[in-house]
Amino acid sequence: MIEWFESIVFAKSAWAPLAILMWAAFSVATWFSYRQTVGQNSRWIGTSLRSVGLGILCFCLLEPTRSLTVPKSQANTIAVLVDNSRSMRALYTQDSPTEGQLVPDFAGTIADEASWLSELGSEYRLKKYLFGGQIQSVEQLSQWDGTEYQSNIEGALVSLKERYPNEPPAGIVVITDGRSTNRAEKSQAEESYQSTPIFPVLVPTQGDQKRDLWIQSVSVQTSDFETAPVTIVATIGHRGFRSERVDVQLEGLDQEAIQKQTLDLDSSGKASVVRFQFRPKEIGPQGYKVVCRLAREIPGLEMTLDNNHRYVAVDRTMGPYRILYLSGRPNWEYKFLQRALSQDAELALTALVRIAKKQPKFSFRSKGTEDTNPLFSGFEDISQEEKEKYDEPVFARLGVLGKDELTKGFPKDAAELYAYSMIILDDLETEFFTVDQMQLLRQFVSLRGGSLLMLGGQESMRGRGFRDSVLGQLLPVYGDPTEPETFIPEVGQSSEGFIRFELTREGWLLPYLRLQDNQADESKRIEQMPSFEVWNRTVGVKAGATVLVEGQLQDGSKAPLLVVQEFGKGQTGAVMLGDLWRWALTHRQESISPFYQSWRQIVRGLMVDIPKRVELASREDLVQSAKRWIEVTVRDEKFSALDNASVEVRIVPPEGDAAIEVKGVTSLGSPGVYATSFLMRRSGVYRLEAEARSSDGILIGQAQSAFVYEPEAIELADCSIDEEHLQDLAQSSGGAVIPWDGLDSILAKIPLERLKFTERRTTPLWHTPGLLGLAVFCFAAEWFWRRRHGLA
Repeated sequence: MIEWFESIVFAKSAWAPLAILMWAAFSVATWFSYRQTVGQNSRWIGTSLRSVGLGILCFCLLEPTRSLTVPKSQANTIAVLVDNSRSMRALYTQDSPTEGQLVPDFAGTIADEASWLSELGSEYRLKKYLFGGQIQSVEQLSQWDGTEYQSNIEGALVSLKERYPNEPPAGIVVITDGRSTNRAEKSQAEESYQSTPIFPVLVPTQGDQKRDLWIQSVSVQTSDFETAPVTIVATIGHRGFRSERVDVQLEGLDQEAIQKQTLDLDSSGKASVVRFQFRPKEIGPQGYKVVCRLAREIPGLEMTLDNNHRYVAVDRTMGPYRILYLSGRPNWEYKFLQRALSQDAELALTALVRIAKKQPKFSFRSKGTEDTNPLFSGFEDISQEEKEKYDEPVFARLGVLGKDELTKGFPKDAAELYAYSMIILDDLETEFFTVDQMQLLRQFVSLRGGSLLMLGGQESMRGRGFRDSVLGQLLPVYGDPTEPETFIPEVGQSSEGFIRFELTREGWLLPYLRLQDNQADESKRIEQMPSFEVWNRTVGVKAGATVLVEGQLQDGSKAPLLVVQEFGKGQTGAVMLGDLWRWALTHRQESISPFYQSWRQIVRGLMVDIPKRVELASREDLVQSAKRWIEVTVRDEKFSALDNASVEVRIVPPEGDAAIEVKGVTSLGSPGVYATSFLMRRSGVYRLEAEARSSDGILIGQAQSAFVYEPEAIELADCSIDEEHLQDLAQSSGGAVIPWDGLDSILAKIPLERLKFTERRTTPLWHTPGLLGLAVFCFAAEWFWRRRHGLA
């Protein structure tokens, strides 16, 4: 009311004193015109009626006009956005989402002849849009069909800002359920609509929210647990199906059933969790599908069936991973290690076993003595070039890929050593390595990111020379600085003691150290392990290192048996046991011995995330969710960034579509990275295959990966109205949530101070029919009042 009076302007304001004087004079005359015989109340009523009429006439003499700030007609823009997603169709259709009619409230809201649209259109330029994954301009909102698999609310708001960089809309009306599939753009969207109020429209669904069953989330975990290295966890959400029985099945992409579980939904409405553990038949990236359905199949019982399945991509990195085993003497450890790793196609073991030490370089030698190592005496079928000199050690090369590999012993070049992913040292003294080889070994772990594992033995981790060497710095334990005499029991003689194998608390948490899927069976297995008689003593564990296995001595004390630590980009470990092979001899049928499974899991566990020369990664675009970025990292033989490579990426879409081949473009910001992108049009599991070649066409390496694109999974995960998000949109922008039946009042809710184009609109009040009619009414009423009392 105060604002109404403040908007009044008088054209004849100079006449105000005269008008007030005239009104007062006539009012006093009216008071005295009543006889004394008339009661006081009657005089007051009659005088008041005439005074009001006279006041209106005197008010009109000043020529009052009302001046208002109003939107300039058709100068400002109002954007109307309607969510065109599948979840909206599921919410606002009767019966079946594909065949049912729209709910009347929703149909009337987006109808072309809706009154609120006509009212807005009389003052503003209306721009109508439908949005799903992208925003689309339309002539009529009735073009809505609810077929999009995304509800990118934030992305639509950002796109609006880009379309109107200089003249943002005066307001944005959003008709949506609030379930955004891309909250990653929230901060960017908030910046976009800080100056533009948003008015989300709340349209109720038909009655209560419909019953529905959906897969809320799916997660994949891969481990080095050999019997079941892949775990898929699915969370089943439901509404209106309390205590119902549900079948959940894991399938391959060829619809072949792998595992099936049946569960009863929680009566309180809480989501249920299903866990699948299995071993894939093949290596490399693979796709699977999790499907849930009600045990009693009744058509039309659920809101939609499109959210009853989820795709899963299991990306098991392909090898083979090359492992270099270096031993100071022939022993049994290599025999059983090679037998264990030979059963894994992803692990390739190459061994360099010293069978003869080098002799002193300066020695008195008789005339005619050969310069070759005496080990070759009597072997005439070996050429002189193939024989080591007397001052060189003699090695047996096992599992090499070429005739020239490791011919000079342990590698002295980074390119040759970096071809391996892991190095295992067994029963080898520190003096075996040159200073340069020690530094190369350090760089192999810290820069290349490889793994180093040292096994216990007679020459391992002993003496001050080892402790002060680079090798001693690499390992996670402090070796015994003394060199005690090695005890070697003879036949029938008992050893000095024995030690029992036990997992620490940290060891229990690592899947690659467990062979059973439950603690009870694993504890029983450990109890059945033999006692060990050879181990290396240590004086401490380094800070930051983790003891995974410890041994219990006869006196009850503990000693570390397996310790690991991070070192630079790689990892180092130490196994203090020197007779781990005893475990394999406890089983007559060696092919099924748990010893072999344990070795394979330990080796795999220590090679997690080891860099390769060619690595492939992909990510979703933050703005356009249907766009996928692919990045290929290429390194040279010394694992430095390689910028002159040729990279080709092959994209295999789901459901047998033709493969797409694209070339990677060198990234300006990241050396050795080649990037490309593509648009996804079909839901399912996508496979990526990258191949990198050097500038002269030589193959550097290959990489594979897989990922899932299923926008409908997020869109239909929970078909309901997110009122909290609608309120957040309104409050953050200075707008308000408007019920569908209150849209006719939206004009009054648009703040005029935010409009860019306004005008002053004046309305004369002195000749308005209402005001003059009120004056005539007052005079007529006073005349009838006067006549009633006999004065007229």
